[in-house]
Order: sequence, then structure tokens, then C-alpha cells
Amino acid sequence: IIGWHYGMVIIGDPMGAYREVPGLEAYRDLPSPPLNFSVRREENRSLLMKETIDILKWGPNAANASKKIIGYQLYKVSLADLLSLASVDANTFQYISRDGGAGSKRYAIAAVDAQGQESPLIFRLSPPK
Repeated sequence: IIGWHYGMVIIGDPMGAYREVPGLEAYRDLPSPPLNFSVRREENRSLLMKETIDILKWGPNAANASKKIIGYQLYKVSLADLLSLASVDANTFQYISRDGGAGSKRYAIAAVDAQGQESPLIFRLSPPK
């Protein structure tokens, strides 16, 4: 009988009007995130040393043509925290993280415009090695 009740009853006020939340329109002005964000893990070897590196790559987003993108902000995700990894300029589309190590790492990236606003984050997980 409860299933019938949930299907037949309008929950909430059907005559209620929706209002726009003040300040929400600012989110429409945010830059779009970069495209094709990927993480590749490689082993960097020399005669005496071996290290695991993560190579982060991305591309510009054509939706940002009308916005002045000044750079990209890279983050390393640790549990529930975003740790700033690097800020790179708008002409850079690759970053090498020397903190590869064992196990997977989670990274995030955002485009940054001239007002300092960041796009929504894009997350990627490095492959385990």
C-alpha cells in the first residue's frame, strides 16, 4: 500500500513557485574545465636511480574562447583534501609529478580565468604500478 501512496501523492506544494537563488548566476560565468585530462605512470631510470613519475596531460577547451584563461591549477587529492600540486600557465598542457611512488594517486585539474575563478574540477586516478 505504501508503493501506491508514493505513486499517487504529490509531495510538496504543487502551487509553489521556484525562485532563482541569489548569486547562483555567478556559476554560469565560470570557465569550462580542460579537455582530455589523463594520467600516465612511467618509470624513470638512470644508472644509479629509479623513480616512478606520473605524467599529467590535458588540452584547452574551446568553450573558453570568450574567457581569458590564464592558467591551470593542479591538485593532488588526499582523502577528502585537495592539496595544491602546481599552477601552470595557459600555454602548458603537461605536468610531471615526481611523487608517483607505489599505489594509485588521484589528481584533479581546473582552468583559471583572469578573475581567478576556477572551473569545475576534473578528477583522474593514476594507474597502479
